[in-house]
Amino acid sequence: MYFQDGTVKEMELTSMSGKLPDKSFSVPFKPIFWIGNEEYGLGWFAEHNRHWQNEDENKAIEVIYQDDTVILRIRLLDSHPKKWKGDTTKGYDIFYPVDFQFGFHATPVKPFPKNPYIHNAFHIDCGSKISGNYMDYMKENNRFDRLKEMGVTTMILHEKWNKSQNWFELSEFTSKQLKFIVDECHKRGIKVLPYFGYEISTMSPIWNEYKDKVIVKPDNTNPEGGWWRVPFQRDYIVCYNSSYADFLVDGVTKLIDEYNLDGIYLDSTAQPKLCCNTEHGCGWYDDDGNLRGSYNLKAIRNLFKRLYAVVKSRQGTINVHTYGLVNFTALPYIDQNWFGENLQSEFMKGSTADVDLDYFRAEYSGRNMGVPVEFIAYEKRPLWTFENALSCSIIHGILPRPNNIEFPLELMSGVWKIIDGFPIENSTWMPYWTNKVVTSNEKVKVSYYRYKSLCGEEQLLAFVVNISSKEIENVTVEFEENVSKATDMTDNKDCGFSFDMKPYSYKILFIR
Repeated sequence: MYFQDGTVKEMELTSMSGKLPDKSFSVPFKPIFWIGNEEYGLGWFAEHNRHWQNEDENKAIEVIYQDDTVILRIRLLDSHPKKWKGDTTKGYDIFYPVDFQFGFHATPVKPFPKNPYIHNAFHIDCGSKISGNYMDYMKENNRFDRLKEMGVTTMILHEKWNKSQNWFELSEFTSKQLKFIVDECHKRGIKVLPYFGYEISTMSPIWNEYKDKVIVKPDNTNPEGGWWRVPFQRDYIVCYNSSYADFLVDGVTKLIDEYNLDGIYLDSTAQPKLCCNTEHGCGWYDDDGNLRGSYNLKAIRNLFKRLYAVVKSRQGTINVHTYGLVNFTALPYIDQNWFGENLQSEFMKGSTADVDLDYFRAEYSGRNMGVPVEFIAYEKRPLWTFENALSCSIIHGILPRPNNIEFPLELMSGVWKIIDGFPIENSTWMPYWTNKVVTSNEKVKVSYYRYKSLCGEEQLLAFVVNISSKEIENVTVEFEENVSKATDMTDNKDCGFSFDMKPYSYKILFIR
């Protein structure tokens, strides 16, 4: 980020989103750029910067403050187009076409659901790894019954369910395993979403024929990816501007119908990648003959359109994980996003910084986009815990997703009961940045749902969070509503409106 006064803000893990600076700035070309608030906004997008002529490549996109106005300036041409050639002294002019491709997208892309907690999800084998096959693991100690007892309504299978990463023809064992898991879950009213994603495996039967036609090439030679998986294979990032989009749509359709699946979980599929692979139409050549990359935004949007039609016609759900960006062009065809890895990376190293609230408000609340969000939570005790992740997410109206069948599933089971026991759909969301709650310490933030009964009585479900790494004693909380009694829902005891708070801790209060 380059400011008009000459100062520079270097790229960080959480610099992709946040509060706008208080002074004008510019950035190099970005395929996605969005400005808004916690309720709505306007997004701009472009797959490439072909024909752009910027005198300073760091000033391709500008945000300029003028009085009470914020201007988003896209600098396409800072000089006479190179394709418009001419020599008037010799009496000729040549004007080759110069075209620019870009678009705008208003957000939210669709109405935000009255209850954003669309399911109680358990994600097996993501973060907390298990050994062996999912079927054997779930059979042991009858863990299907435990899911039911803990209140799980959706089970998400991570990548290991399928021996061949992101492929659609199953081995005899994989077929048996998937059918068994789906049947056992459905007996207990639990939906199943299996993993698909953004890769093509060297185990795939189409690898030899299609690899060069479908993989992402960030430059002219090397493919992107190459992760090692068990059983032995390498997985490379696939570009959905290629024929692999057809394989995915057809394959998902077949598997949903054959195994009675309840939707799909997609890893990084909505994330545009810089690609120079001209074999499927990505990339372009500049005036000097250099191959430049493009981002496959239109192909991704079209892919999700097709998947949405398939999944929704079968009453299913599309759940998507993305890292460090929000691709608003695909969001109309997504039911829920799963974000959070980059925000926690520094805490897992022992950072004592406050939780980055501005980043959360911009990228993780979901309401400004119209699509609910769950928080991805990885632990590294004692530096960062699932309880800490729960704290920073609940004040933004979202919940973390448990990934271990013991703890934190037990913790989230209690939280789900609290959430499910309050009339969220008929309540008003009052986040800390708009409500009038007064706390005795600025590091303590409060968001809540407010419900008014038919007899006019107000009830609040409040989330009180210490966003700092220091313990705060004797915190006092005052609400604008006429309230008199507060119950700590984690132990069902009256706690009043004054209490101590541990670092990065939370309280869930039922208030009359």
